[in-house]
Amino acid sequence: MRMAESGALREASRFVDFLLSRPVAAKVAKVLVFGSVVKGGATADSDVDILIVPLNGDAVAELIDDALLDFHGQSAAPLEVVTCALSEILPPTDYFLFNVMRYGKEIYSMPQDEIKRAAARDLAALAREYLEASEEALERGRHRLAADGGYNAAELAAKALILLKVDDLPGSHGRIVQLFGSLYVQSGEVDREIGRQLNTALRLQNLARYRYDAIVSRQDAEAVLSLAKQLLARLESQAGP
Repeated sequence: MRMAESGALREASRFVDFLLSRPVAAKVAKVLVFGSVVKGGATADSDVDILIVPLNGDAVAELIDDALLDFHGQSAAPLEVVTCALSEILPPTDYFLFNVMRYGKEIYSMPQDEIKRAAARDLAALAREYLEASEEALERGRHRLAADGGYNAAELAAKALILLKVDDLPGSHGRIVQLFGSLYVQSGEVDREIGRQLNTALRLQNLARYRYDAIVSRQDAEAVLSLAKQLLARLESQAGP
């Protein structure tokens, strides 16, 4: 490794040690170095590109920015820090993140199980929000919206349950339903009826969302919401607080 690149990695590691000495450490999931420092071709003037993946939200990003400002008081290294949400890497949501996760150099990571459990809790919170909004839509007689949002809640819960068993999440609706069936229904952990209901709910969502002439009854919407509640209850019991 060239001198400029090895020195840049040392400075990146120093910053990570500094970051992890602060209270925000508990919210940092991963840190990767990317760009010319990893690819080769870095010079003494090259930026040291760092991706930090916090567990949640903008508040954590602000704490990371504060740490970077303080670190710059003791180091002249040209660190260029970017952050992304945990949900953006499970799976990577664009080519930039895919490239960094695949070719970047990881210099810190929480245990993978902790990361996955945190992501599952985030998905549970989002599923709960969709479920509550769908229940409100149902009470207002908006059966189409209730079925659509209810399926979103059910799918988010299913995705989180999948994540508790595997490291990568599928991107398509059909693949999520298929993998959930493989991991939970075929293994006998959940009843086959749940698997059938999830397939039915996906078909109903497609009708509710895309077919203007589709008729979605209150009974249809209630069935989807019942499924979402069952999956969410299982998720919350497995993911923990």
